[in-house]
Amino acid sequence: MQQIAPNDEHYLVYVQKENADKASLNCSHLIEQAIDENGPYSLEDILYELREGKAQLWLVMSNRQIKAIVVTVIKEFPQAKVCSVWLCAGSEVQKWLHLLTQIEDWAKAHKCHAISVSGRSGWEKILADYQKKNVILEKILR
Repeated sequence: MQQIAPNDEHYLVYVQKENADKASLNCSHLIEQAIDENGPYSLEDILYELREGKAQLWLVMSNRQIKAIVVTVIKEFPQAKVCSVWLCAGSEVQKWLHLLTQIEDWAKAHKCHAISVSGRSGWEKILADYQKKNVILEKILR
């Protein structure tokens, strides 16, 4: 499934789970970049989640090149489902950020009540229509 915004050089591609391995050949460096910033996972861990359909891979494209990746996960809670942006990495974020509305629409179609983003504090500045709900603190145990 490919969605293209009219008159927009950036567009979003949803990668079906059957194509996760093939797509990852062209974007593994971006997945690894996102992993470095977001926790104790390996590339193989992420690919497993994508292959199993537990996570979804989105490619931000421009001029037939991958500019960024977004990995989402639907979390099911007793009272609601939430689509979580789990990993994100790439370039030209200001040029494609508006494409997140397509992921939001996809989440609505999958009966999600909300969409959440976890990441560096810089996201708070550019995602003006998102509300800060909590803060995650971490201590490395040695």
